Amino acid sequence: DRERYNNRNYKTVVAAQNQLFPLYTDTLIIDKAKFTLNARVKNGKQVHAFYDYPMMIDKEVKISSQLYHVPVKPLPEGAPALFTGAVGNFKTSVEMDTTSVQVGDSVKIKVKISGAGNLELIRLPEMIASKEVEILTTFGKYDLIVNTKGMSGSRTIIYTVIPKQTGSLELRLPGFAYFDPKLETYQHEADTDLSLTVRELIAQAVNTVGPVEYSEVTKEINQETINYRNILFY
Repeated sequence: DRERYNNRNYKTVVAAQNQLFPLYTDTLIIDKAKFTLNARVKNGKQVHAFYDYPMMIDKEVKISSQLYHVPVKPLPEGAPALFTGAVGNFKTSVEMDTTSVQVGDSVKIKVKISGAGNLELIRLPEMIASKEVEILTTFGKYDLIVNTKGMSGSRTIIYTVIPKQTGSLELRLPGFAYFDPKLETYQHEADTDLSLTVRELIAQAVNTVGPVEYSEVTKEINQETINYRNILFY
C-alpha cells in the first residue's frame, strides 16, 4: 500500500496485528509497538556531482507506534444465567455418532460452534443426563480466521458419554447464551435433546483352537479325596 506523509509518497506495510478481547470494564491501555529496522538512508555525500546522486548507507532505525487508550464499555444488565462472556454472533450444530450402545460402551457427541466473535472464550454448559453416565469433554478442531474484521470461524467440542445403566437414556445439552453487539441484546441458543438406547452387555463366547484334552486328577487333601477335571488347551 501507499500512503502520503509530509507531502511525500511512502510504501506502507502492516508489521503487526493482534486481536484483543477485554475481560473487564476499564480503560484498556495498548502499549507502543516497537520495531528495529535496517533502512537505506542518505549520508550527505554525492556519488557524482553531475547526476547529483546521493550516497546511501545501511542504518539501524528504531520506530514505535503511538500509545492508545481504549475505553471498554460494560455489557448491559439482565444477562441470562447461562451467559459466560461470549460476545459476537454464533450458531451451534450437534451430531451423535450412534443412537444405540451396550452398557459400558461409549458414544461421541460433537458440538460445532460457528460464527464471529470471541470463539476461544466460549464455555458450554454441562450436559444433563437422565441416568447415571460418565461424561468426558475434549476440544476438537479449531478453524479460526483473524483479520481486520475480527475473529471468525468455528471450533468443535466433543463429549464422550459412557452409560452405566440399561434402558432409554435422555441427554440434554443446554444452549449457551451470548451478547450480540450489533443487535445490542443477549441471545440464547436453543437446548438440544438427544435419546440413546442402552442395551445389556452381551457376553462373548470364547472360541478355542485345537483339541482339548481332559484328564481325571485325584488328590487327597486332609485325608479327603477330591476329584477335579484338568483342561489343557493346545
